[in-house]
Amino acid sequence: MSQMSSGAMPPPRYVIAPAPRKPPVSVPRVEESPPPSEPSSEKLAYSLQGAAERLDVSLSTLRRAIDAGEIRSTKLGRRRIIPAQALEDFLAPKPN
Repeated sequence: MSQMSSGAMPPPRYVIAPAPRKPPVSVPRVEESPPPSEPSSEKLAYSLQGAAERLDVSLSTLRRAIDAGEIRSTKLGRRRIIPAQALEDFLAPKPN
C-alpha cells in the first residue's frame, strides 16, 4: 500500500444522485354512469320480505303463492330467495 503524502488529494467521494423523477401519470377520468331508472330492476333475486314489498302484498300472501307454485323460489342455505324473473313471470298476463 502506498502512503499518502501530506500534499496528496484524498480519494474522491462518490455521490449517489437521486433517481430521475418520472413524469406524473395521467389517469383517465371515469365518467359516472347515470342512476338507473328503476333501482330494483338491477337485483337478481329478492328476499321474501323484499319480494313482498315489491309486489305490495303481505308476507303470508307471498308464502301462500310460493306454496301454491304460483311464484318460483330457491333455497340458498337457510334463506329462501325469489329470482327477479320469477316475479316478472308471476306478474305477466296469463292466457285464459
